Amino acid sequence: MNTPAIQLSIAEVTHLLTTDFDSLRVLETIVERSRQNLSGVWCALVVRNGEQGYLDVLVESANAEFVPDRTLAISGPAALSAESGAVVMVDSFKDVGERWRKFGRSGLEHGLGGCRCFPMRLGRTSLGSLVVFTHDSWHSAERSNAYGQSMADLAALTLSTDSRQDRHSQVVTAVKKLIAVRGDVEQAVGMIAELDGISTELATARLAENARRRGISAAAYSSLVLANPDAR
Repeated sequence: MNTPAIQLSIAEVTHLLTTDFDSLRVLETIVERSRQNLSGVWCALVVRNGEQGYLDVLVESANAEFVPDRTLAISGPAALSAESGAVVMVDSFKDVGERWRKFGRSGLEHGLGGCRCFPMRLGRTSLGSLVVFTHDSWHSAERSNAYGQSMADLAALTLSTDSRQDRHSQVVTAVKKLIAVRGDVEQAVGMIAELDGISTELATARLAENARRRGISAAAYSSLVLANPDAR
């Protein structure tokens, strides 16, 4: 499922992230477009607030006639996704098993049929979850899980930047770090080429292969070579 609407919504959010954006506006856009393009009744962005096991609904979007019960967005599958950083799927609230029977019954009482919970991950840290609730079962319509996860990832990127000043300083720091890393890699490539008597192209390929074999990044391997050429 890769419709023009989905492509446009991802492009819209990506563009917002390249501007002097307001974080709340971006998150509201992500939630609204996710609900629309996944044919949802209600979509909520659930975040961990720093207290163990405690979640908040930060942003939400619902159909005009739907009245959300926020306890559904911070419990059951949604809570598991937010805490564990895993995708949690409930195809139908009519068949949830014993574990989430109460959750499923409450969902049905509110006119909901299923949900998907897409984790907002930043590295190994889970920031929360993008939860999409549907009126019918999830598979009753064509819905893209890849799109849902992409929007959750964009939400995580948005949450990872705070103030405009912070964003600018983070970019400057990142650029300086990348320049330094690139310099180390280039020096290491030159050292390998000279010591092994090979071309720069072959040295670059050898560096990448040796880094892969050791299970480390090219940058880490370059630092190792510069510190001890015999370790190459």
